[in-house]
Amino acid sequence: MFEAFYFSLLFCGIFYVILKSRFFKIEELNKWIFPSVFVFKTLIGFGFVYYFLNIGFKPGQPSDVERFLNEGKELNAVFYRSPKDYFLMLFNIGDQRLLAAKHMNHAFLWRSNGLKIINDTRNLVRFHSILNFISFGYNSIHILIFEFLSITGLILLFKGLKKISLLTPLSLLLILVLFPSLLFWSSGILKETLVILGISLFINALFYQINYSNKIILSLISFVILFLFKPYILICIIISSIFYCIYILTKTKSIIYSTLSFIILFTLVLSNSSIRNKITSNITTKQNHSKNIAIPGLHVRGDTCLYYFEKKDFNKLRFYNDSLIEVITKTKALYRARKDKYPSRIIEIKPSNEILKIRLNTHGANSFFHTTPINNQFSQLIKNLPEALTNSFFRPFPNENGGIMKFISILEIYILYAFLIFVLLKRPKLNSNQKTLVISLIIFILTLFALIGLISCVSGEIVRYRLPGILALLIVGLISYKRIKTNNNE
Repeated sequence: MFEAFYFSLLFCGIFYVILKSRFFKIEELNKWIFPSVFVFKTLIGFGFVYYFLNIGFKPGQPSDVERFLNEGKELNAVFYRSPKDYFLMLFNIGDQRLLAAKHMNHAFLWRSNGLKIINDTRNLVRFHSILNFISFGYNSIHILIFEFLSITGLILLFKGLKKISLLTPLSLLLILVLFPSLLFWSSGILKETLVILGISLFINALFYQINYSNKIILSLISFVILFLFKPYILICIIISSIFYCIYILTKTKSIIYSTLSFIILFTLVLSNSSIRNKITSNITTKQNHSKNIAIPGLHVRGDTCLYYFEKKDFNKLRFYNDSLIEVITKTKALYRARKDKYPSRIIEIKPSNEILKIRLNTHGANSFFHTTPINNQFSQLIKNLPEALTNSFFRPFPNENGGIMKFISILEIYILYAFLIFVLLKRPKLNSNQKTLVISLIIFILTLFALIGLISCVSGEIVRYRLPGILALLIVGLISYKRIKTNNNE
């Protein structure tokens, strides 16, 4: 009863703020438009959570939504046991391994990820733990707060794109609200809502703000949000911004000169073996982590090594509880030494009295597909780029596993590509600044899609992770479409 009252009170308060605040008002639109969009997105938010809790995953397989909510509550509970430990964990101070073992021993997301403050998964757990002080543990309040952040990102994005589009304000708003992946993922309670907010701040600073100090402030806030919740997107933005800065800083302001300078600079950076090896190692680690989660199996730890057992071999193991096993029948397993991440090899394990500790029991992903292993080889990473870009641009394929969400994703991506082809065939005449912006966006898209394709082996992940790239493609279309319309009017 209290949850319903509290939710209604908070909902009405946010609704009133959106209705009355000048920030949410657009002269060309009715004042009730954005409050109505907020109501709509709140309904989508509840549908998002219901889907991940009840439909989208196999029975007994917890979704990220469930884990983030539960682990946020678990971390929040640390405050009431030990405020000092809570703030140490919140700001990543002190021995995090001891703190995690003491307070978050059974938290899957918290313990299966790194220990650094820039770990985006842990940061979302931290964010949900802070929200619990306001929500009192009610999931509905988390949804409501995320929808307010979502509508804030939407108005920032709308104001920014309105400056570069000749679409009517209502048409532009309908595209931003109803574009399926943007609507679904930006209405959830995962990192994507915060990522879209961060990107919207940057786009608003780039296109909408006139005051230079406002541009700096909004850009810094944007970078902090992306740094905390999706650092690789910030890296892609920085890489694309380097090209734009080269163009702005050159006296000739030549597109060809700027492009060549960017390629030379990028080549020089990659010629450094330590940088090249670091990039390759990180991407290889991420790729293997994605496969570990996507393929059903058991990851266990011995005294000096790590083993991976396929699900079909579980009958050759004795499970003592949820955390310990013993090999009772001769079987095969993937082996690697704990100090050496790669390479791994298949070995035969005979029964022994050694007790192995379970690190991860994965249920697998329905939309898993095989990718070529990188294995810490930069040459192989380069060879994988065509495969990676194909996966990022075109998956999911119609013949792959997946429900209705798969077909919605397929439909929207091909409609977007058809729109871009239509714009391209019209041969829009862009000025130098517009060409530079379009090239910068394309660099961002290619960098992001290459990273996603190199790492991910699950179509559902690709649909979720490529959202900023899809938004960038939409912006490319809007810039070019504006120029076509302008030429026609002339």
